[in-house]
Amino acid sequence: MAPLLTLVLLALPLCAARAATTVRVVNPFDGAIINTNVSPQVYLVNGTCHKADAVSISINDGPESFATIKGAAWEWLWDLSTVVPSDNVKVVAKPYLAGVAGTPQTLFVKVRAALPGGSIDVLPSSVIAGLYAGKGAVLGDPSQPYVVAVLVRGDAGPGKVIDEIKLSSPTSVDQVYTPATLEKFNVQTAGASAIPALFVLGNDPLGPGLRERIEAIGVTYGSSPGGLKSNIFQRRIIVDPTPPVRKQAVSAAFPRKNIVALTGAFADATSGIESVVVEITPPGGGTTVVVPATLTFGNDYANDVTWYVEYETALEGVMNVVVKARDNAGNERRDPDVGTFAVTTDRTGPVPTFTAPAPSAFVSGSSVAIAGTIADAGSTTWKLYDNGSLVTQGAGPTVGHAWNTTLVEDGVHTLTLVAADAQHNESETSVAVTVDNTAPTVDFLKPVDGDFVSDIVQIHGAVTECNLDNWQVLIDTGGGFVDPPIATGTTTSVTALWDTTAIPANTTCTIKILATDKAGLNNAATADTIQVKVVKAGSVTITDPADGAFVRGTHKIKFTIAVDAVTGWELHDLDSVPSKLTDGAANGSFDFDWDTTGKDGRHTLKLTAKNALGVTVDTSAIVTVDNTPPVVAVTSPAPGAFVRGTQPINATITDVNPDKYQINLDGTMLTPPGIQPGSTVAFAWNTVAVADGSHTIKVLAVDKALNDNAAAADSVTVTVDNTAPTATITSPADGAVVTGAMTVTGTFVEANLQKWELFDNGVLFATDTTPSPATAAWNPVGDGPHVLRLVVTDLAGNSGTASVTVVVDTAPPVLSLNVAPTIVAGATTFVKGEIKITGTIADANLQNWTLTDTGDAGFVRNGNAPNFSFTYNTVGHDGTHKFVLNAVDTGGNASSADVTVVADNTKPVVVITAPSDGSFVKGTISLTGTVTDANLQDWQWLDNGRPVPGGSGVGSTASASLNTTLSPDGAHTITLVGRDLAGNVEDTVRVTVTVDNTPPSVTIDALPKVQDGADFFVEKTIRVVGTVVEANLLNYVLTDDNDPALNVTGNQPGGVSAPYTTTGEGSHTFRLKATDKVGFTAEQTVKVLADNVAPSAVLNNPTPSVTIGSRVFVKGQINITGTVA
Repeated sequence: MAPLLTLVLLALPLCAARAATTVRVVNPFDGAIINTNVSPQVYLVNGTCHKADAVSISINDGPESFATIKGAAWEWLWDLSTVVPSDNVKVVAKPYLAGVAGTPQTLFVKVRAALPGGSIDVLPSSVIAGLYAGKGAVLGDPSQPYVVAVLVRGDAGPGKVIDEIKLSSPTSVDQVYTPATLEKFNVQTAGASAIPALFVLGNDPLGPGLRERIEAIGVTYGSSPGGLKSNIFQRRIIVDPTPPVRKQAVSAAFPRKNIVALTGAFADATSGIESVVVEITPPGGGTTVVVPATLTFGNDYANDVTWYVEYETALEGVMNVVVKARDNAGNERRDPDVGTFAVTTDRTGPVPTFTAPAPSAFVSGSSVAIAGTIADAGSTTWKLYDNGSLVTQGAGPTVGHAWNTTLVEDGVHTLTLVAADAQHNESETSVAVTVDNTAPTVDFLKPVDGDFVSDIVQIHGAVTECNLDNWQVLIDTGGGFVDPPIATGTTTSVTALWDTTAIPANTTCTIKILATDKAGLNNAATADTIQVKVVKAGSVTITDPADGAFVRGTHKIKFTIAVDAVTGWELHDLDSVPSKLTDGAANGSFDFDWDTTGKDGRHTLKLTAKNALGVTVDTSAIVTVDNTPPVVAVTSPAPGAFVRGTQPINATITDVNPDKYQINLDGTMLTPPGIQPGSTVAFAWNTVAVADGSHTIKVLAVDKALNDNAAAADSVTVTVDNTAPTATITSPADGAVVTGAMTVTGTFVEANLQKWELFDNGVLFATDTTPSPATAAWNPVGDGPHVLRLVVTDLAGNSGTASVTVVVDTAPPVLSLNVAPTIVAGATTFVKGEIKITGTIADANLQNWTLTDTGDAGFVRNGNAPNFSFTYNTVGHDGTHKFVLNAVDTGGNASSADVTVVADNTKPVVVITAPSDGSFVKGTISLTGTVTDANLQDWQWLDNGRPVPGGSGVGSTASASLNTTLSPDGAHTITLVGRDLAGNVEDTVRVTVTVDNTPPSVTIDALPKVQDGADFFVEKTIRVVGTVVEANLLNYVLTDDNDPALNVTGNQPGGVSAPYTTTGEGSHTFRLKATDKVGFTAEQTVKVLADNVAPSAVLNNPTPSVTIGSRVFVKGQINITGTVA
């Protein structure tokens, strides 16, 4: 893939005063050099006064390539592969705003053909960390050197090598690097290899104050025979040593519950803001959280960059904040410079309270006062709801509102006050009130308007109102309504008594019922009133029969007429036709014989009189005519019944107007005090108070009209029997033991026998009505105690009982025999040492038991207890033992049980055949041995008490391998453990060996020698000193391979020292060799040269020279020669 060339275009935003949209191209610059194999990533910045929402790039007036805005810049790839290499390639950047093209900017770049088969990248220094995202290198400190590196990829072709790499800059002299120069940086040229080669160029400090620098890097290849080819890359480097500037201090807001929003602004005019992080320490301390901020960029690097962070916390208190901004050059700014920014969180909601209306209040009208308070340390807002619908809202600690209840429906309304503080903590409170805007209404029931009234007048009315508080009945006799009212109440039913006796006759009076509801509304404006006239009409009275009386036959009606100016009166039976019984025209007391025959039922007698003014006075009495006597039916006891104890006497009285009854026994009154009310007869008769025998019961009844059943009283005759039968069981006898079927016999005495019954443990097995004796066959089921019971019952329900208890035994004893402890192996149970033999014999009638051992004739135990426990020592009794338990009960039933075990008290016999005790071993060794036992289970090899891997098995031959290299050197105890099926273990057979897997260590420590090049020379007489390290040393030997005279031996580790005199000159090899007891060897050799002859030297005369006598004369340049042997 071809490398990406990053070009930077900065577009200034459109100012309000500019008519056209423009863009300023900053990079690539006019004359920039690029290669055709590079698809650059163009970067365009939306400038301060040059706004645009899209930008296009065209090459050599070709089609436009569009990009939409991305923050404050645009970037996209554009392809140069079809561009013909030239020094005059036209690039046009055109801005667009709302689809309208603005003022374009044109520049020309130089496009060079790419080097075939290869390409270059300019890489950032790993130390500086520059060259990012196509914006160029950004360096924080201009005084520090930066490093430019070139990576050459691809194969330059056969015979093509790198000739030079050139680094140039508008502000410095070109630097040319050749392969020889590059070697100084410890890199190698690529040659013809296809492997990328990295060339490190330049270590160039930038001068202080230098802001921008353009680097052009060219790689030139030699070509044979085609001449030179080159690739060129250009890059802008920005130097920024200044940290960002704080434009807006940290501020906090609370947009939602539990959310703290932090914001601020920074600016960096040179390299721009790269990132902002916020360090937050939660309220109450704890781990500091680092939160990356969201950045909103301005129109270019010089403008403010606003940062924003939201942090969620449910904690209350002070949280500390530190903000750090970093620019693209790596410079940082802290806000605040010292300390922290404190933000106080509030998680406690405000406390709203209603002060009006009161809970459960009744309200009405268009201006009901609603008031309340909000308690909170900070500012608050509130909302008022009626049944969930918003009524009004406001802010501050005081709530006030005039509620127009005429706009809502009558009924219960829940007012809710919701309060919120500045940090969105909410609380609410509610109060329920009843809205009532409907006044009560009243209806008069009695009297009605225009009625004549006299004496005590009953006033009745009805109030229609759901929330009634009270009503009042007021009277106006001509001078206005009199207070207090004659009656008050709180129910919707109005009842009052009005005494008119003190009011003059013929007075017209007004009656008003005033009703008020709980909301304070009343019917004053539309109160119902009626007018009545008071008259003094006198009275008429029926004195006999009384109202509600019962009458029969011919009844004398008695009545009185006392009416002023009476003009006539009439007595009527309103339930007969014709109704009038008699009449008259004068005052006085009268009577009338009323024949009620055939008139059973309810009758209303009405007496009416009129005076001269036409005023009618009447009275009435309601009576019941009853000429039918009661009918009695005795339901209990039944005629001829036998009774005893307390006997219920029940009877029904049939009459429409029942009144009282009486019970007689044998002609004498039984029910005290004799006459009982009601129509249902229910009486508990104590028959014990009378003698056994025949008795007659009679029930007499009378109704409310005094009709009775004396002529046809109902009666029953019964027999009283309070004497219980007597019974005896004569066979079997009480306490007898039986084993099968038999006959049970009993006798009894009873004159009125109903039945006799025989029971076995409560279960009936025979019954009859025959007279004494009672006899039945019995086949008992189940062993154990049986209770035989004879029950004799007479006709009155009395019963007599007799019983005996016998024992049934048909089952043999149930045995349990156990031996412990045991070891079960397959089908065989093994025991050893002392064992415990236990058993149980379950039989209620046990006679005796015997315990024997077939393997030991001398073991016999017996007894008659239901359980036993014995100990038995099996030592000396190896072999099979069968323990047999026999038991018999008193009924002759017998049982047997046995347990078979094998006694084994002998340990396995263990023999270790290899390794031998005290031997020295190494590597992997063989472990062999034998394990002998009649009931052998398995064997196990142990090394120092730990199981040997793979060292277990079954059978008499025990073999395994032990890898001693897995264990430390030293003494090891090898144990062969044998186990049999009875649990006997032999673990005392062991051997001790010494593991030695470490070869000896030998060194020749000291040797007087002189080194000349690769040779070591020694004198004639020397001392050879060495060291032997080995815990299990067998022997060592020190020799000279070239002289048999040196032969030093020993068997103790430590130092080795031997004096030695070399003979003659020549090579000597000293050899120190050690052998340990397991056969390991080690040796070291030292090779030296013996030199026992002093050197000889000859100095020749210099040339040219002149010898005159013993003196040699020279001049000018001469040569001096000689020989050394």
